[in-house]
Amino acid sequence: MIIIGLTGGIACGKSTVARLIQTELKIPVLDADKISREIVQPGEKGLAEVIARFGDQILQSDGTLNRKKLGTLIMNDEVARQDLMKITHPKIAARIMQKLLQLKQKGHFAAVVEAALMIENKTHKKYHGVLVVSCAAQTQLQRLMSREGFTKPQAEKWISSQFPLSEKEKAADWVIHNDSDLKSLASSLTDGWDAFIKKCAIDTNKQSKNN
Repeated sequence: MIIIGLTGGIACGKSTVARLIQTELKIPVLDADKISREIVQPGEKGLAEVIARFGDQILQSDGTLNRKKLGTLIMNDEVARQDLMKITHPKIAARIMQKLLQLKQKGHFAAVVEAALMIENKTHKKYHGVLVVSCAAQTQLQRLMSREGFTKPQAEKWISSQFPLSEKEKAADWVIHNDSDLKSLASSLTDGWDAFIKKCAIDTNKQSKNN
């Protein structure tokens, strides 16, 4: 099974591309953000470890994780951010591999893993190809401010917490620029997909022969 990594800058349209891959190309997509929520549900070991590190202050009244509060906390504390990553990333990776195996057993030819920090944490190297969704810096800033209700300084801080778009693009096998409308984005995806997946299949076969 060919496994594609899908990533991009915040507010660049990565999740929109993920939806198009599922609806237009009929290829399953695993969302690392959704999986990150699964591993910190009440009763999960991940939540217990997060509470042990950050205290009950990061819980809501019903015992579930207050993700916004935790996000604000780690945004202002690099040590806290690294501690959270050490707790969650191995568990997320294990859950993703489990789900990919299930898809392979069902006979899927290809699958996509969508993750925001794939290049930052170097997990993109595990996949047969990497698709990066990018856009102009000003477009990204305006979209984030509009989507989240952020002030300009708040949006700039969130953007700066990730690798620059130029660095993400360097790690890509294919870059889709999303600076126009949904129709243009869908056309870019469908027009280039066959060539991209063919290249990934060739690279996969080369890897198999070399192992």
